[in-house]
Amino acid sequence: MLDSVRSRARCQGREVELTRLELDLLTCLTTAPIRVWSYAELHRAVWHEEGGEQRADVQSLVKRLRRKLHELGTGTTIDAVRGVGLRLSERRQPRVGRS
Repeated sequence: MLDSVRSRARCQGREVELTRLELDLLTCLTTAPIRVWSYAELHRAVWHEEGGEQRADVQSLVKRLRRKLHELGTGTTIDAVRGVGLRLSERRQPRVGRS
């Protein structure tokens, strides 16, 4: 769950603080989770700037956000779609043990 007032993400009793940019990126990705967002679209949505595609800015932000999502244990990550952009995806860890 995203808490935009406190700039935090929560899952299963865990919580991580998000920067404004991380919160804006995650909010953007969660508005249409199966959609693939281009780097230019994400840059405009997060930095509110028109102009050149700032791929390195987006990639750096995604790297930090992936780490925080992993810390939360959400099973959600941000996947790169080669030649297109990025999308939010759900990954569940396989259960280990006896059936």
